[in-house]
Amino acid sequence: MIFKLLIAANRLYCRVMFRVGNPIPPPLPMSGPVLLVSDHTSLTDPLVLFATAGRPIRFLMAREFYALPVVNWISKLYGNIPVSRSGFEVGPVRAMLHALAQGDVVGIFPEGGIDKHRKEEGYDGIGFVALKSGTPVVPVSIAWDRPRPSNLLRAMVTPARATVRYGAPLVLGAPAGRTRGHARAATDRILQAIRDLPSQAPNDIMSKR
Repeated sequence: MIFKLLIAANRLYCRVMFRVGNPIPPPLPMSGPVLLVSDHTSLTDPLVLFATAGRPIRFLMAREFYALPVVNWISKLYGNIPVSRSGFEVGPVRAMLHALAQGDVVGIFPEGGIDKHRKEEGYDGIGFVALKSGTPVVPVSIAWDRPRPSNLLRAMVTPARATVRYGAPLVLGAPAGRTRGHARAATDRILQAIRDLPSQAPNDIMSKR
């Protein structure tokens, strides 16, 4: 019940603050595993994705945000996966693969962050998880109509308009081997799919005008 109330409250909050609603038809497959991969320019991007995806999302998130008292409680409820920014970790990768094997939606920001931790070319681990799991990858692009605050609380109380574009699922064929080169190529393909989305019509057709 608490989980459903939080989902409903977030949808209302995003409709009022960011003018987004639920796309029709829903942008994700109704069931089965999905690797949801989005660009990242605001700390409120996860809230917008929660409000529009139509399914619960388990996000990969930085440990420093995961550890915040209220955020930690909500993150555990949603089953989010904490990760360190310092480098590759086996634990989070295994947790993502396990979640996908259970048929969950796992959300990732392949560029890593919006500040000094950002990696424009994306992290190879995204491609590795996509290839290892064989899960459909749904690219997403979120565009804001104005610059967003870099502080989480300020970002949450600053109104803006978000335009959300969901792309068609990508299914990356399993290569003969899973080398770092294959993972890099898969990450490049995913990022290119995200970057192609702003040229398409937005599918947040229930947004307030």
